[in-house]
Amino acid sequence: RDTKISSWTKTVSIKIGLMKINLGEKRRVKINGERVFVPEIRPEVIVTETEDRNSVLVESKVVGIKVLWDGNSFLEVSVPAEYKGKLCGLCGNFNHLPRDDLRTRD
Repeated sequence: RDTKISSWTKTVSIKIGLMKINLGEKRRVKINGERVFVPEIRPEVIVTETEDRNSVLVESKVVGIKVLWDGNSFLEVSVPAEYKGKLCGLCGNFNHLPRDDLRTRD
């Protein structure tokens, strides 16, 4: 990780409405700045560990996204089909055309 030739994900921030979820190293989780321990179940979100206990899974009940984080470098974002063509940024725009995935909202 002490390299200048590649990037590495150290933390992940998820904003859902007024809630901010931070996923950090070693699968540490904060919600609105407060450290929480999994499982954490709230009206808007469920935070659990995967069955093998190697990753944290954040599931939004409000918007339906799922974020899987291994606490080290692996991140996977899943969204419902209703978001097809409505996304931008590193996740692409979800239109099944890889050539235009890294465009901004503009």
